[in-house]
Amino acid sequence: MNINTDLIKNLNLLQKKLLRENRSEYIIANDSLNVIKGHPYYLKTFKSYSFKNYIKLIIKYFLINLYYLFSSLIYYKNQINKSKTNIDCLIVSHLLSSKKTNLEKNKDFYFGEFEKNKNFKKKNNLMILMNHTKKLKKGFYNDKKILLQNYTNFNHSVYIFIRLYFLFIKYFFVSLKKKNKEFTLLKIVALEFVNPNTFKNLILKKNLEDIILGKNIKKIFFTFEGFAWERFLCEIAKRNNKNTITFGYQFAILIKNQNSLFSKIPSRYYPDKVLTSGLINYKILKKKFSNIILIGSSRFMKSKKKINYKKKICLVVPEGMDTECEILLDFISSVANKVPKTKFIIRLHPMTNISKIKKILSKKNNSKKLNNLE
Repeated sequence: MNINTDLIKNLNLLQKKLLRENRSEYIIANDSLNVIKGHPYYLKTFKSYSFKNYIKLIIKYFLINLYYLFSSLIYYKNQINKSKTNIDCLIVSHLLSSKKTNLEKNKDFYFGEFEKNKNFKKKNNLMILMNHTKKLKKGFYNDKKILLQNYTNFNHSVYIFIRLYFLFIKYFFVSLKKKNKEFTLLKIVALEFVNPNTFKNLILKKNLEDIILGKNIKKIFFTFEGFAWERFLCEIAKRNNKNTITFGYQFAILIKNQNSLFSKIPSRYYPDKVLTSGLINYKILKKKFSNIILIGSSRFMKSKKKINYKKKICLVVPEGMDTECEILLDFISSVANKVPKTKFIIRLHPMTNISKIKKILSKKNNSKKLNNLE
């Protein structure tokens, strides 16, 4: 996999420059300035656009942003003061399934072990869930959980809308004064200010503020991968109460070109402590962060069965991207017949649309041999 490392370096330099020129929240919210890692999925934004396609994207983004804007009148529910005032542990995790029963049951993919702990149950806790589904748009809340909405109040949505389009126009015209690569890069970054994802990141920031500000929270635990909402969560927590301790749980494999997790932005956007599940990641993180805690993983289980080291097994673990799943599964389909003695075990990311992937598998030749898909 060839990665344009110069592109990532140039983006990080541009990020520093724009942080000096603007309010930091708008730069943090722009995903093109905070590339998670050097993976084609995250770098696809920087492909070359013709003028015609650039205009099409402007129109597309504008229409989607208008939808977010006016949908706030329908779906937004004020979640201010819906939660407890005094909170021992606030956990921020993810809703991966649209079934409402998954909300009501105390079962979380990332922090499930917390909920099983007897001492944890005795404390005054709250969980906020990021909604990764297309349902439950009005959110959900009870004494223990709040499903964060992807919409905020209309007036603030209008404010965000105006600010982002001002930044787009500003940096689009600045890009016209640049040459070659600088022009292309800044032109794309300018457009990404009005990407609906940037709009959504700022909406999440506002909704987190509404829930957290004014609360007395001792500890906050959240998944830590380098996304914009994580930055905002840390900043809001520190602004709200300097005594609140934030714990970022880093659980995924770190690759050579991991980027935003280690970007040089103000310290208020980082957690006080970083938790990690593996020794390899611990050694990498230790070079970047001063306070790292190795906690292991509850997913590790000792098997009573004897391991057959002679048996050939290929473990396939794609990231939570449909494009990557399709590439890997297509490859497996083509080689499964050629290596019949090798067993392929596929483990999909929890955010992967499994039904969609199964349809892809069913269309591939010899897909029946891949019956160990879980």
